[in-house]
Amino acid sequence: MDVLLNDAGIAYATPFADMTPELWRRMLDVHIEGSYQCTYAAWPHMLEAGFGRLLFTSSPFGLYAAAGFSHYSAAKAAILGLSKALALEGKDVFGESWSERS
Repeated sequence: MDVLLNDAGIAYATPFADMTPELWRRMLDVHIEGSYQCTYAAWPHMLEAGFGRLLFTSSPFGLYAAAGFSHYSAAKAAILGLSKALALEGKDVFGESWSERS
């Protein structure tokens, strides 16, 4: 496995006052849990090969947020954190150039 693209996502506005636990979990499950599950499945193959690329899609809402999209903004910010943490872990396994390539 050379490349994994984590691109699954959904987006819909929900004011925080109307946010239900189900709407919150649905958004985070698609974005975060989906990225986790796919990456978790690919990671051992990349480690064994000593090579791999992980690509994650995020959004300006993950960096800057947006009113009415607290669940989406939180999910996209989490994707950024996950990708940065994996870049650091990969650097320990693959060497310094891993995070530069990622």
